[in-house]
Amino acid sequence: MKNIAHHDCFYKRILETSHDEIWVSDHEGKTIYCNKAFERNYGMKREEIMGKTAMYLVENGYSDQTPITEVLKSKKPCTLPQKTVTGINLMITATPVVNRQGDIEFVVANTRDITELEQLKRDMTTQTDQLDRYKQEIDVIRKQNVFQPSLHQFKSHTMTRLYETIERIAATMATVMIQGESGTGKTEIAKLIHQRSHRVEGPFITINCSAIPNELFESEFFGYESGAFTGAKAKGKKGLVELADKGTLFLDEIGEIPILMQSKLLQFIQEQSFTKVGGDKLCSVDTRIIVATNRNLLERVHEKLFREDLYYRLSVVSVELPPLRERREDIDSLVQYFLNKYASDYSVEKKMTANALKHLKHHTWQGNIRELQNLIHNLVLMTTGTVIQVSDLPPSMLVDIAPKMDDIDLDHIVSLYEGAIVKACYDASKSSYKLAKALNISQSRAIRLIKKYVKPTIED
Repeated sequence: MKNIAHHDCFYKRILETSHDEIWVSDHEGKTIYCNKAFERNYGMKREEIMGKTAMYLVENGYSDQTPITEVLKSKKPCTLPQKTVTGINLMITATPVVNRQGDIEFVVANTRDITELEQLKRDMTTQTDQLDRYKQEIDVIRKQNVFQPSLHQFKSHTMTRLYETIERIAATMATVMIQGESGTGKTEIAKLIHQRSHRVEGPFITINCSAIPNELFESEFFGYESGAFTGAKAKGKKGLVELADKGTLFLDEIGEIPILMQSKLLQFIQEQSFTKVGGDKLCSVDTRIIVATNRNLLERVHEKLFREDLYYRLSVVSVELPPLRERREDIDSLVQYFLNKYASDYSVEKKMTANALKHLKHHTWQGNIRELQNLIHNLVLMTTGTVIQVSDLPPSMLVDIAPKMDDIDLDHIVSLYEGAIVKACYDASKSSYKLAKALNISQSRAIRLIKKYVKPTIED
């Protein structure tokens, strides 16, 4: 090896093999050597640059700048980027070699192709921008709940006490069971607890227990390892429990969870650990459990359809959401909230008359807040003008109020009901002839009704 090192060809082979460009000039900046990489970088034969300075490349458009002139002037190393005629981006470091007197004998420039690095940097920047955008979109989605309850939207004593309870339990790890009829806002209360907790930056993962087939429940819940079953993904899959790590796991319709899964759920809640399907490794997570149901779980316990030990483990804190018909004092603020929401969504102005609101307050609301929300959404979309009148309400709302209002006589109730029917039929047909046919009345009477309830200026 020592003998080989004494041959010039040994060093030359090393230089020629280098992927980076090696360029050497004399003390005047004239080229005395460059390796093959030079030709790739500048698209010219290296014989053409011999005896010429690096400024020749700049002056003839082969590159945009050179560090050599600065090195000859300052006698100090210089690094700078360079773009070449071939479209390659380079990073050049030029270093002076000086003698004992401090004079430059020659300059060695090492040039590296950073085109791929620049592209990787751009790609990473793009990926980072996309990630930031996705995070922002996720934050928006988290905040854009179907209904975002807040204390000022409720006037009832029941909901005021409920919010006081939420404030107390949000910062704890206690498991919470939310009970209430469909449409009362159980999911939104669960989200509110998450948002008021120290886990707000973590994920909020919802599992609808009634929507997952029994045979898939365990794999969806806990995930599975590679090859766990026929059709499994080659790399396995994370379960929803694992996705909820450092956040909140919300189990909606908990009363529908398969009886065979209940023991595994109980174990998971007790130990905060689980084993994936097809695996033998114990996985641990840190997640808060909130459950919701519209069923009477104690009855299901008595019917042997729900484990008693799981019930008591889940109901450390139990929150009962009353139906809307039992807290009618909240309807005013809820109507205004949904009016503002959908008017903003569709860039329109909408308000409701006091009489129309009075009808809503006397409705039974079997679908609770969800029914109210859907009604207001429909009214904002379908009504003309900025004011929602009694005549815009569905006929069921008018019938609902009849036996409950002492200040409206029979003729007025009949008029309200008749007006609602006429308006609905006319809106669908836009024709007095079709209206008459639909209501089995004469066209002249149909015209009189249209003038009375819909369009006073209609031509006979």
